[in-house]
Amino acid sequence: MSDDHELTLTATGTVRTESVTEADDMTVTQAVVQEVTAEIPIDGDRLYNSDVATTHRQGSVITRADVADVVCEEIDAEPVDVDEWELTLSASLDDWQKVTLDAADKRRMNTENKIATAIEILLSLHEDFGESDRPILAALNIDETYDHGRSDDLISELDSVGHVLQAKADEEVTADA
Repeated sequence: MSDDHELTLTATGTVRTESVTEADDMTVTQAVVQEVTAEIPIDGDRLYNSDVATTHRQGSVITRADVADVVCEEIDAEPVDVDEWELTLSASLDDWQKVTLDAADKRRMNTENKIATAIEILLSLHEDFGESDRPILAALNIDETYDHGRSDDLISELDSVGHVLQAKADEEVTADA
């Protein structure tokens, strides 16, 4: 896979930095609490198994604690209220597809299991961090490209979040007539 395909993980949270100043008569400790935002590139390797993500057959896991630790390590800070950190993933439709297929491929499975895993990755990331319906649309595209047979489930998923693929619905009505 080409390294130019990646998802962008945007992490926003509160951090605490501390500095200590030694003087002749005293030691002064200064703590600063502030909000930070980091954009972390996630390619197939990093999504598969890294400091911020792990991929299984049932999808991918990205924890707030891992992301907060990675961000804080870069800026020599400590995370505050890790459960309050906001994480979102964004990418083009093509990048969603290619990154998740690459991560699924690293599990060294046959094509059918690779496709099933890629779809599960997309659904899990959409549920937890997606800021658009692109992950579901990418899953639908993968499903239809490889004729995996989950398009009805994926269209229902789109519909359940308030989006309908009108062209697909019209096509089904025409086919039923």
